Amino acid sequence: MSPRMIVVAALLFSTSSASLTISGTPLAGPNLSWIASHPTNRSLLFARRGYPGQILLTCRTTDFC
Repeated sequence: MSPRMIVVAALLFSTSSASLTISGTPLAGPNLSWIASHPTNRSLLFARRGYPGQILLTCRTTDFC
């Protein structure tokens, strides 16, 4: 059985048009060290990795599961 792959959405925010679009959906392996769940609320996810101009996203897993 192959390892489970996870799709991560790369988001692009435009300040000029105040829009948020998906700029890519790269596949990631099953052990994402830069995405973590909340210690007491398992329905929350946190993305901890970021670069200048990026928004770090926090969302409920129930929003997309």
